[in-house]
Amino acid sequence: MVLMVLVSIPMYICATASTPIAAGLLFAGVSPGAVLVFMLAGPATNIATLGVVGKELGKRSLLAYLTGVIATAILFGVTLDFALSYFSVNILDGIEQHQHVVPEMVSLLMTWLLLALIARAFFNKARGRLAFYKEERSR
Repeated sequence: MVLMVLVSIPMYICATASTPIAAGLLFAGVSPGAVLVFMLAGPATNIATLGVVGKELGKRSLLAYLTGVIATAILFGVTLDFALSYFSVNILDGIEQHQHVVPEMVSLLMTWLLLALIARAFFNKARGRLAFYKEERSR
C-alpha cells in the first residue's frame, strides 16, 4: 500500500481516469485495498494540487494535507482488505458481471423524451431568433 501511495502522489490523474486503471490493477492481482489507496490518494495529491496547496497555504499546511490524505487512504485500504478477507469476498468473482437496473423499454422512452426536450429547446431558441429578426426588419 505504501508503494501505491508513492506511485499515486506525483501522478496527475483524476477520479474518472483512475477507475479503468484500478480495474486493470485488480485484474493484474493487486489487492483491492491497495487499489483503493491508489484511487483515494491519486486524485487528491497530484503535483498540481500539491503546488497550489504549498504556495497558497504554506509548507506546514501541505505537510498536514499530505499526512491526512496518506493516513486516511492507507487506513481505508487496510480496512477494506481486512473486511474482504473476514467476509471471504472475492472481488474478481463478479467484476465482469453487470446488469441494467432500468428495463430497456424505459431506457428507450427516456432517450426519446430527452431528444424531444432538446429539439423543443432548439426550436424555441430558433423561433425566438426569428422573431427578433422580424422585429428588427419591421423598424
